[in-house]
Amino acid sequence: ALGKGGNITIAGDFTGDKTKTGVSDRLTIKTPTTLNFEGVYTVPGSLEASLNWAALYITDETTINAIDGAGIICEDKTDSSAAYIGGPYVADINAPGKTVTVNGGTYYGGGTTFQVTKGTLIVNGGFFQVTPDVDTHDCRYTLNCIDGNYKNGSAKIFVKGGTFVNFDPSNNTAEGAGTNFVADGYSVVSERKANGDVWYTVVKFNNLISEGGNITVSENVKTDNIGDTAADRVIISKPTTLNLDAKIISPDNMGNNSTNFCALIVDADTTIKASENGGIDTGKN
Repeated sequence: ALGKGGNITIAGDFTGDKTKTGVSDRLTIKTPTTLNFEGVYTVPGSLEASLNWAALYITDETTINAIDGAGIICEDKTDSSAAYIGGPYVADINAPGKTVTVNGGTYYGGGTTFQVTKGTLIVNGGFFQVTPDVDTHDCRYTLNCIDGNYKNGSAKIFVKGGTFVNFDPSNNTAEGAGTNFVADGYSVVSERKANGDVWYTVVKFNNLISEGGNITVSENVKTDNIGDTAADRVIISKPTTLNLDAKIISPDNMGNNSTNFCALIVDADTTIKASENGGIDTGKN
């Protein structure tokens, strides 16, 4: 079915075959496809050490939609003597000039969920977690590009939503120190869980500001409110403490607007605290 493309719905849970270890056994998307997950595709961990080392191989335009609780789980190995306990990747994307979009779902892989060899990955939502990488013993490759292709621009990742366990998509080392996959206009909120894991959730910056409370900006955030309407304004409408350890950077030429002409509109009690590297950059007019 994947080879034919089109609109495909996975209506229930199913498990891959651990004996399918060859290149010819790969589940490959070769034509434009929309995958709708209503169940869980479970991939045996032992396949990680085979030639069939990812749940999906994507070579053309693809959209993955998933309801809550559905998605792709690449199990850890059950052999405790294995050199690496982690299982397969969720997907390898090798689709030059094409885009793969992920809308929701749960994804678990060995070291990496989605790897971009060539093409563009857009993440609008979902829950992403990996077994720590075999070499680095951390989760730095939860989302990953092939290094050389990332540098030359043929492999790209833009994150606009989702929650990532022990991986900050706005500040990681997947492609070197300070790698930022988060799209302009979005920010990251972190939460430490009782087991010590840190969950990083990507949210629209305007939405984050509108919630009020104690907000820390730890990485530079470029707002994308370039329009000149009331809806484009970034408004603090509830009591807020804004801790700026990095900069809020608004688009150039906002000073020429008649309605949306400020980086922030403050309509509630607000305290702004800025470190040496923090502040608000209103760009150029």
